[in-house]
Formats: sequence, C-alpha cells, structure tokens
Amino acid sequence: MDEIKKKIEVKIIGHCLDVSDMILKQWDYPKQNGNTTASYVFRTHWNSLKKKNGLRQEDLIQVWSFRVENRLHFALVTVQGGATKKGEENEKSSPKSCISHYKDEDDKD
Repeated sequence: MDEIKKKIEVKIIGHCLDVSDMILKQWDYPKQNGNTTASYVFRTHWNSLKKKNGLRQEDLIQVWSFRVENRLHFALVTVQGGATKKGEENEKSSPKSCISHYKDEDDKD
C-alpha cells in the first residue's frame, strides 16, 4: 500500500459536539514472521482536541466511527470512571460542563 492510501482526512466530534479535522494514519509494524501489523493513529491537532475536551493521561476514552455521505467520522466519548485519579471526575469533559458552557454563552446576549 502506498503512502497516500495510508492516511485520510476525517472529522472527529468532541464532548461538546465541537468538530475537529484530523488525519487518520495507518502505521505498519513488521512482525518476526515477515507479516505486518497495523495501528491507526489520529494525527494533526490532537493536542488541541485533547485540551478542548479536558483529556488527561490515564483517562479512558472510546472512539466511535460512523459515516456521513460515505465520509468517515469519529465521536470521542470519555468513559465514566475513567478519570486520572480514582474517584476524581473530569469536569471539563462531562456532559454537564457542556450544558453550563452553552448557558454561559446564552447569558451574554
């Protein structure tokens, strides 16, 4: 597979329904038996997405895939109980924080 076919432009939806453009890239790793194994990684703007969604090391996330008009999209979901420290909730990434964020914007009008 050539380099161009190993990466595609995708959209990823964050916790507060914000949409980010990313590159999904396939990284191939050789195995001892001569075959390869592949990993898929999000490239470009990952740190920005991580910051916007309040993600921290050790957070447990799910990435759901779906298609819109045959184009690949992803949705980022933080799993309940996946915060950095046991019993600590990730306030920035909870649905509750998205609602209060939108209420604050409405109050400015």
